[in-house]
Order: sequence, then structure tokens, then C-alpha cells
Amino acid sequence: MTVSPSSSVQRARQELADRLRDLRLDAGLSGRALSVAAGWHEAKTSRIETAKQARDAFRQITRVAGKHRVELDGVLVAQQVKDGIELALGLHRDPEMGMVIMCGAGGSALELERDVAFGALPLDTPAAEDMIARLRIAQLIAGYRGKPPYDHSALVNALLSLSQLAMDAGDRIESLDVNPFLLRRRGGLALDALVVRGE
Repeated sequence: MTVSPSSSVQRARQELADRLRDLRLDAGLSGRALSVAAGWHEAKTSRIETAKQARDAFRQITRVAGKHRVELDGVLVAQQVKDGIELALGLHRDPEMGMVIMCGAGGSALELERDVAFGALPLDTPAAEDMIARLRIAQLIAGYRGKPPYDHSALVNALLSLSQLAMDAGDRIESLDVNPFLLRRRGGLALDALVVRGE
């Protein structure tokens, strides 16, 4: 079930997004890879290639943050990775079924395609393989129209690891979303994740 945020939350999100957009533009960072995260919004730019550019961008962003009264908890610099298929992996505590595991098309495709499969815990290798096989995106993973396949075993291992985490954590996790999980020709990377702790 999807719950829409209240109008006051939506206004706060939009105000923060506007402030961060102004902050980034004022800093002149439109051509560099720098992320500024505060609250619900993340402002991104495209490329930093040297340590000096990173230091300069950090100084600019903190100076402009002060000017706009945006409190930063820090600045994250990470490798930009694009070569792969965006998937979504997750755990969700269903009131009747208990904790279930999910795998599907990720990124914006998660909302558009609704190409997802669910499984019961604990998950074993055959069950993980079955979840993947039920996805329409499985054709791309296997190497669609002569293209090389993506690392199917890395996806299976990610699902098994997520299952083990759920079993180890028990009631301490209410839900967990990894979106996107970037499946590459060799290996995979969790690019973003959100954990909701149990009460």
C-alpha cells in the first residue's frame, strides 16, 4: 500500500529541493560530480576527475551552504558507476506472511514496470533462481539478442545475503530497500539503500 505524504511534508521537501538546487547552481557545480544530501533531497552534478577538483568543489559547496543556511552533515564522494542493469532488492514485513524478500527491475523502472517477484524466507539457491526467472528483466540479465550476459550468480548471492541478513536481524528490521542494485557483467553494487528498523 502506498501512502502519500502530507501536504506539509511535500512543501518541506520542495522547499529543501529548491534550496539545494539554488545552492548547487550558485556554487557553479553544474559540470562536476558532487552530491549534497540533506533530508529528502539529493543534488547531483556530473563529474570530478582530480583531488584538486574535489577539494575546490567541497569548499564551494560548504561556502554556499552557509550562505543559504543549509546544514550539511557531510559530503559524500563516490565512484560513478553506470555500466549495468538497475535492479531493486528488498525485504518487507507483511502482516500475514511475515518477512518476504523482493527482487525486480529497479530505478525508475520499479515504478513504471512493476516487474517484481517475491519469495519466502529463508531463501535458498533454487528459490533465488526461481525468483529471478519469474522476472521479465531476466531476459536482459541472461544476455538479450546476442549481448553478453550479466553476472547472474552475483544477483543470486545478493539475494541469499539479504535473506541471511533478514534471518540474523529478526524483528530488528521492518523493511529494507536496495534501489538501485547495479548488476554488472562481473559482480554487482548496491548504490543506494534504506533500512527501516523494527520497533
